[in-house]
Order: sequence, then C-alpha cells, then structure tokens
Amino acid sequence: MSEQELFGMDPDEIPEDMLDFFADYDRMEQLRKDYQDLPWGPQRTELNREYVALADKLEEPFDQLAGRYQLAYAYILGDDPAKALPVCAEFMALQQEHPDELDGGSVAMIAMLASSVARDLPQIPKAQCAALLEEFHQAVLACHSGERLWEYHACEYALMTGDREAAEAHLKRFQELPRDDLSDCEACEVSGAAEILLRLGRREEAMAALAPVLEQRITCAQQPWVALSTLIHDALGRGDVRAARQFGKELLRRPIENQNDLPYAGALLRLESADSGGGWADAALLERCLSWARQLWDQKRRFWFFLGAGAFCRRLGQMQTSVRLSLPTDFPIPGADHTYSCQALEAWLRAEGEKIARAFDRRNGCVYYQEILRRA
Repeated sequence: MSEQELFGMDPDEIPEDMLDFFADYDRMEQLRKDYQDLPWGPQRTELNREYVALADKLEEPFDQLAGRYQLAYAYILGDDPAKALPVCAEFMALQQEHPDELDGGSVAMIAMLASSVARDLPQIPKAQCAALLEEFHQAVLACHSGERLWEYHACEYALMTGDREAAEAHLKRFQELPRDDLSDCEACEVSGAAEILLRLGRREEAMAALAPVLEQRITCAQQPWVALSTLIHDALGRGDVRAARQFGKELLRRPIENQNDLPYAGALLRLESADSGGGWADAALLERCLSWARQLWDQKRRFWFFLGAGAFCRRLGQMQTSVRLSLPTDFPIPGADHTYSCQALEAWLRAEGEKIARAFDRRNGCVYYQEILRRA
C-alpha cells in the first residue's frame, strides 16, 4: 500500500512536512542498504554517520541504536578506532532509555569495544578503563554469554597495569572456557592470545598457538597481518633479524593502503632499519604514512608506526644527510624544496613516540612502552 493510500489523501494534499518525513525514511533505508554493501573503509563510515543522523532526526530508537552499533564497528575496522569511543558512549546512554530495542549480546559487544578502545587512549584515566571493563563484565553476565571474551580483555587490562599474576589467572580462565556466540573471530582470538603469551615470556607456547594463523589455516581481514607485525617487533626486540626477515616476507604480501595499515608499515620500516637494503620499506612508504599518522586519533597505532619510522630515519641518516619527501606544507619539520634532514625527521619521530610512551606508562603505572623504545 502506498503512503498516499495509507492516509487516504490525494497526493497534492499531503502536507510538505509529511512528504519530508517519508523522504527521510526512504533515504535512511537506502543508506542502510548502501553502507552494508560496502567494504569497511571511510566511504562506508560516512554513509553510516549519515544514517545515524537521520535516525536521530526521526527519533527512531531501534535505528539510533542499530546505526551506532554499526558505526562503532565501522570506526574500528575501517577508519580510526579511537573515534568509536564516543559512539559507544552514546549507544550505552540510549540503551538505558530504551532497554528492549536490542538484544543483550549487542549491548555486551558495544561495552567490549568501549573498554578496548579506552585502553588504547592514554588520555583516558585508568579508573575509567577499569569502570568500562566492569561495565562490559556486567553486560556479559546479563546476557549469559561472552565470559571467555571478557577474561581475555581482563587479561589485557592486567598486563596494561603491570599485574602479571592477575594476567596469568585471567589467561588461564580464558583458555579453559569454551568459545560462544560473543567470542572474537577465531584467527584474531588466537593472535591476541599469542601476543599475551609473548608479553608473559612464554614464547614457545605463543608460536605453537599461532601455527594455524601463520599457516593461514584460519584467517580474517586482520590476520595473519597483525600477528606478523607483532612477531617482527618481538624478533627485532630480541635482536633476531633472521626471524624478523622470515615474518617480513609474509607481511610484504599485504598492501599498505590507508591509515589502518600504519602498524604494518611501522613493522616493515623497523625491519628495513635492521636489515638495510632488504627491500622491506623505502622513503615512499614513509612519505605516504606520515600524513596518516599525524591525523590519527588512535595512539597505539601511532606509537608502533613512530617506532618503526624513527628507526628507519636513523638508519637512513647513516647513509645520507637528507631525503626528498612530498609532505604537507604544515608538516612540523622544515624542508626546503621538499628536502628534509634525516636527523631532524628521526628526532621528531622519536619525540612523538616518546610522548605517547610516557603518556601510556604514566596512565598505566608501569614502563612497558618506554622499555620498548629503549630496546629499539
């Protein structure tokens, strides 16, 4: 039945505001179809943002919540993860007003995202990180699913604060609990657990656990690339260039396309600094990534890029005094005719990395990030 028939009106007699109302509904439905057909990335994120704005205008609680759920993941998977945090906060506030619109699993997953993103932003106080983790736990208990996922995040929080004993206990419970409907994808779950094992000094266990990811028996959009980046940094931190080289050969298969790939670029730049001439990275890659890194909110991604880029410029400076880069005019390092001092670039990159490391360690109450810089 048409809208005109529904209201028993002649089309010419329908008020203008009612026509606008139906047009907004039609536009919102089209936006939903359009963004769901797109891969994760800035274009999908922008359409999702427009969908949320229309849902707010129409005051439709289900669409307001569902749109924000999708938008949070759009930021996580295809844009700038840090921007998901305010979206999660809006979702949780709306959910309190309309508790029956979405299922408990959706609420738990948004609570998980908020907790995870907050830990990657050093400006978020530790007490707030703990409160968000507890909010996630309460959501898990309410929907009777996701306990395994929560134990993993509780383990990450314990490591963040330097509580190794608590981290070991949470990891043990994570490993004992079965996967359920709220578990992370299997490849990311294996990779994340292996990274925790590496941080706990249990390297043999980590490598054994990672075998199905490295052999690509289980994969996803993020894997094995995240795992390979982690292993490159781990190997170089131990001075094992040979192992890092093997992981680098696999990581090279991943194209560096946008700001989501900054951690991979950082790993390859750091590998080139340790294995100069290996073809892992070059000045063109550095040039492409510098603008992305300056614009990104996500401090953890920026840290790993600055770590690798600083090491690359230090090694480059041992062979030449300057490098030609096409950088924006507002770049903080002066460059006459697009020629930049390698030493000045290294100093700036190192300072940016140190600033992030100090902020993380000051918030967390340990020296994990500054120790990584020291070893590098």
